[in-house]
Amino acid sequence: TADQYFAENRLMDLHLVSTYGFNDNDLSAIREVEGARGLMPGYSADAFLEAGETSNTIVKVYSLPASREDGDENYLNRPRLTAGRFPETSGECVVEQNYHTPGEFRLGGTIRLLSGTDADLSDTLKTDTYTIVGIVESAMYIGYERGHSTIGDGKVTAFLMVPEEDFVLDVYTDVYLTLEDTRGLSAFSDAYEDAVAAGTKRYESVAAVRGEARYEEIHDEAQKKIDDAKADLAQGEQTQAEELAKAEQELADGEQKLADAEQDYRDGEDELEKLENPDVFVLDRSSNIGYACFESDSDIVRGVSRVFPLFFFAVAALVCITTMTRMVDEQRTQAGVLKALG
Repeated sequence: TADQYFAENRLMDLHLVSTYGFNDNDLSAIREVEGARGLMPGYSADAFLEAGETSNTIVKVYSLPASREDGDENYLNRPRLTAGRFPETSGECVVEQNYHTPGEFRLGGTIRLLSGTDADLSDTLKTDTYTIVGIVESAMYIGYERGHSTIGDGKVTAFLMVPEEDFVLDVYTDVYLTLEDTRGLSAFSDAYEDAVAAGTKRYESVAAVRGEARYEEIHDEAQKKIDDAKADLAQGEQTQAEELAKAEQELADGEQKLADAEQDYRDGEDELEKLENPDVFVLDRSSNIGYACFESDSDIVRGVSRVFPLFFFAVAALVCITTMTRMVDEQRTQAGVLKALG
């Protein structure tokens, strides 16, 4: 059943996303909330897949934790290996393989990823070239849809997983949770929805507190950069004054240093002015496109199952009435003779 499949692969109950990501302080605050059965931070990113002369295929790149013990409750959204093996070194990956996946997604093949933003892909991943060593399926994608993206045409085609150490980000992009109160409950029951709703409220409260704290942390970091820029500016002015007596060339160099310091100072002030409070979203399974499609299909089948019995009862009644009417017509003459003979 679907519930058994979700339980075996430890599909998350809640998915936390923040515009500023999650640092160690955020994770500590999340772990302090009671009621969590499993917690797994992770990385994810959207990228283009280079395919011949085109590169408009969008793929979702997930991190694969180094520790993948079966008994570890913190190992969530477990991919199921159908062919090959899991990555063992940097530059290896596992991919899904269905009728809609790119032709480049084949065991033993090599793929290259491209950035979908102005930032270089090297700011996110250690390498852009991967060898496919395994084929997997994931409980997060049990339907045909693969979700949406902010790059390209916005439609994700497939997903792949790389070793966690291949991500070079300073903060985690995602936090996945399972709740103690959902243990043993059907994902389609009212009790499960109530447990998830209660858990969502608890983590939204933590998100509000940590959002403000994270803002202060980033604000202080930006302020430090401004202070450093001021110090560099003062040093540049002092250096310019000292070098003024030496040579015109050295003066020009000093002016350039001064201009660079002034620009760093302005950039720091602009960055500080643009700083906003982070948005933290606490999402449940219904936000997962595959789960949502499966639930919708299940509701349709459930509705049809309620109508079909009535239809079959009606057919059965019609068959009985027709059969009885035919039997009466066939035996009408014999019944009349027997009645006449007494």
